[in-house]
Amino acid sequence: MERLLEVAFRLFGGAILLFAAFLPAWILFHLAKTLLLDPGDLDLTAAIAFAICAPLLYFFLLLAFRAFTGRGRRQDGGLLPPLALKFVALFFGAIGIAIAIFGFFQGEPRPVIGGLGYLASAFILHRVVRQREWRVSDQEQAVAADKNFMKKLDTVMIARNAIAEILAKYPDVETVEDADIPVELSVTVPLQSGVQHEIWLALQNGDELTLGVGHFQCEWFPCTNAERVDEFVQAVTGWLSGRFRILEHYRGSRCVEAQLQAPDGGDWRTLATWSMLWLPIPFTKTYRVITNE
Repeated sequence: MERLLEVAFRLFGGAILLFAAFLPAWILFHLAKTLLLDPGDLDLTAAIAFAICAPLLYFFLLLAFRAFTGRGRRQDGGLLPPLALKFVALFFGAIGIAIAIFGFFQGEPRPVIGGLGYLASAFILHRVVRQREWRVSDQEQAVAADKNFMKKLDTVMIARNAIAEILAKYPDVETVEDADIPVELSVTVPLQSGVQHEIWLALQNGDELTLGVGHFQCEWFPCTNAERVDEFVQAVTGWLSGRFRILEHYRGSRCVEAQLQAPDGGDWRTLATWSMLWLPIPFTKTYRVITNE
């Protein structure tokens, strides 16, 4: 039914647009006639009239063509941008109300009926515009969802490739993919020969490559940045090789900080840090070193 109303209003609108195009066409016709028969009568007023009527005629004819053929704008298929059509609907509605009020006070039924017809046309036009806006919005949301889905597929593939690069250096290491954990990708490296502590490798929050060992957990993001991916791969392989260590900081029996560190001469350089909020209560400060040696 809405489709039928849209077609009916489109044809009705095309007829009105052709009627509106009559005035500028009539003026241009007489200007052309004067130009051919008596060009001396043309003055600045004629030039201004031509400058106004020519684009106006083109505008009305273009809209009428779109209305009759249904070939609207490329963006949304409408005759005009939605905001412009809303103004047209408002204009039609105001004219309809004015005509209906005039007919009512004059006691004439025909102006009242005509005004109500204009008002109904304005209502239909506004409804058509709203339907078109909803369709465009739904299409944009669908496109955005498709883009997000493709982006998710891309980041998951990046994470899988990074983990595959790590495991290629340790072909004997066994892993378990955890499909039940609510992240994009979760891979656990359980305790086994050559792995002294369980390792968690993951992709979470869309683009964060994650390494978890003991209390240490850190993210490298965005994974679409090749440098961050390389840092993640180096961190995991460095830990598995036994070159890197994790230094856990305790206050009493509670771990409040953990650092992934790499050897730097005779000292250790911190590559990444996990920490949590803690009250500065004077508990005994102790450390625990975790390695994969």
